[in-house]
Amino acid sequence: MKKILRLLTGIVLCFIITAAVLFLNKRDTEAATTVTTWAQLEDAFDNLETTITLGANITVPAGKSISFQKRAVTINGNGKTITVATGQAANIYYVIKAGEYASLTLNNVNINGNGIYANAVRAGLNSINLTINGGTYQNFRASAIAAEGTKDAVITGGTFKNNGSDGGFPNVFLGLTGTGTISGGTFSGATTAGLQVISYSSASKATFNISGGTYTGNTSVGLSTNNCEIAAAHPATVNISGGSFSGNNMHGANAFPNVTVNVTGGSFLGNSNMGICVAGGTLNIKGAKETSVMITGNKYGVYDTTYTFNGTTYYGTANIYGATVNVNKTYGIYVNEGTKCTLSAPSRVTGSIYNIYSYGQTTIKGGTVSSASSGGVYVTSTGKLVMSGGSIESNGTYGAYVVSGGTCSMSGGGITDNGNYGIYNAGSSSITGGNVENNNGAYGDVCQNGTLTLLGTYDGRSSVKGYVYP
Repeated sequence: MKKILRLLTGIVLCFIITAAVLFLNKRDTEAATTVTTWAQLEDAFDNLETTITLGANITVPAGKSISFQKRAVTINGNGKTITVATGQAANIYYVIKAGEYASLTLNNVNINGNGIYANAVRAGLNSINLTINGGTYQNFRASAIAAEGTKDAVITGGTFKNNGSDGGFPNVFLGLTGTGTISGGTFSGATTAGLQVISYSSASKATFNISGGTYTGNTSVGLSTNNCEIAAAHPATVNISGGSFSGNNMHGANAFPNVTVNVTGGSFLGNSNMGICVAGGTLNIKGAKETSVMITGNKYGVYDTTYTFNGTTYYGTANIYGATVNVNKTYGIYVNEGTKCTLSAPSRVTGSIYNIYSYGQTTIKGGTVSSASSGGVYVTSTGKLVMSGGSIESNGTYGAYVVSGGTCSMSGGGITDNGNYGIYNAGSSSITGGNVENNNGAYGDVCQNGTLTLLGTYDGRSSVKGYVYP
């Protein structure tokens, strides 16, 4: 009897082991499959495959798309291309969509929209993760990549170009509730932005870490943080440590309401309008040295302004702690009425017609403002200059020009060696410290046509070490 029981037990165990091996083999087969047609690609998704490899170029038939949810899928493109059929109807709104609780990873996949109004890839509301490692995504009239309420997204490389011609869509739209990580890629030729990043939910403040990539040749902006199309109340943080935001038809990057953009590296060069536009948000440039962040060759280097949305006006704030704002065509830094800009060391603003043009409040705590063809700081009738450190030096005509209605308060720093006068004061100026000297004009270091308050003495006259006229 015991022998029979042992025999039966062995048979049962053998059956269980065999079944387990067959099951695992089946799972392995399902987990990795190669497809060469659209029908095979659809079947792979229907059969719950998790790793799919493209073995040939594939054409998407009219009206076809793929959607999945509640699992993770990886597509290995091997450089092959998925192309939407010519003349595709406008009722296809994506080629591949990751739905609820789904993750999608694309490795070196090419998707060509052939001019249709659709997305190559959409990661929908409550999807978990979208990862793109290389490939080319082009010729979609909407955004090639659209993440709408997705938790996290990662882009390590790829080319995203010539998308978004209908309705002003960006090449890539990342509306996240978690974290976006962009370390590479080329974002070019979009009707609006090369890359747009926003926080999709007011309850979840999204963070975007951008360490690389090229954002160039877009009709509007290289990197946009415009959150007002959903709600300006959605806060987000964008950390830029590298990348090139250059050669766009408007500006390199922007900071919209309730968005904080922290820049520690990267270049913003040769944009037709602005290197960085602070449109009601907050910009913090904190380069380790003055050459860590380069803002050069734009019409405006940094443009600090307001943005009004649904009746509420948001005021921009720019804090520049380590950057070179160099040889911009007209203005190094432009501070609009109601906005604030602070310059600290190590920073250099140099070589524009007007290095700083201030309708709002400009505070100089450190750094150098030099070598403008016209002037260092121009303070308009609504503007204010507060200087406690740093240097305004070697500008072509003046160090600071304060028009009627404008104010200047100087407690430290130096205004020296400017081509005509150190301070031209037609407004209200108070000088309680610092050095105003060695300026070269016939009208003195301070040319006084307004209200001037001086504290202290120098040669029995004032705290101004040079000549006050009249």
